[in-house]
Amino acid sequence: MLTPPFFFEPPVPRVRETNLRKEKPLKSIDRFCKNVVQWIPLAYQFTIIGFVLSLVAWATCWDVKRFTVFCGATPAIRARMGGADAVILASLSSVSNMKLMVHPKSGIKRITDLKGKVLGVSQYGSEADVVARIMISQGGLGPRDVNILQLGGHSQAAQALIAGKLDAAILGVQGLIVADKAGARVLVTAQEFNIFAPNGTLMATRSYIQRNRDAVMRFMRGFVEAVHFFKTQREKSVAIMTKYMGGFSPEVLSLLHADQTEDFQPLPIPQRDAIQAVLDRETDPKAKSFKPEEFMDASFLQEIERSGFRRALYNN
Repeated sequence: MLTPPFFFEPPVPRVRETNLRKEKPLKSIDRFCKNVVQWIPLAYQFTIIGFVLSLVAWATCWDVKRFTVFCGATPAIRARMGGADAVILASLSSVSNMKLMVHPKSGIKRITDLKGKVLGVSQYGSEADVVARIMISQGGLGPRDVNILQLGGHSQAAQALIAGKLDAAILGVQGLIVADKAGARVLVTAQEFNIFAPNGTLMATRSYIQRNRDAVMRFMRGFVEAVHFFKTQREKSVAIMTKYMGGFSPEVLSLLHADQTEDFQPLPIPQRDAIQAVLDRETDPKAKSFKPEEFMDASFLQEIERSGFRRALYNN
């Protein structure tokens, strides 16, 4: 790993989990953060918020003074359309990583078998919900043929699927490994449907960036280096994941690592086409008046690229 000029020994991070009302420390995430992002030279604090839509509301309405948020692109884009000053700084890939998983006893073998079944998503209006409706439509079913139920989050949807309360669910990484461990299987993926969307989205507010541009730049350098670590240090990454991700076996997490790292961009600049794809799927008429550039700020990553930082990391 490189030791950039701005490196110094970081303070111990504080980590919180909140539902906007109740907070408690997460010691395992604290240790995970110290292992994975120890090179970021900031007095950083991690706050884990369960529901993505709540997370974006927290970030844009509460004016996050501490830093940035990692969230889905669809809520971030809708927040900007609604008048918030949210902006996307980075995106790990440009194709949705959502997967349609089915209960092992559901008898579902193809999309058309979902007719009359219950399909779980994290929340209505989320990326999972959008992906579900695209899959249903392109699979030859109508919007009323499948009962779509929101569960609140990917973990909740995965647990409901495992318990047999759902026939199928659209899951991201967080719920995928839980459901896979319990015997659920992947029916189709968003990649198979070529569903473009910024994936692994890092968001901030423009007002925070204006006040703290130097801090954001240092964070983004650390983010680029973290991507490099994940892509090039497979055994160490899987070891960290195995230790702190709920007791999943190295075999399962190794498959998860391989699935994710293949699509990660070394320089995670948000792609215009991916943001435009999200806008094209929006039913709000206002979406047509926006351009992708209004939702992104690639200046930090572009400056990092010009500096040669990424090339030095990858030796090319």
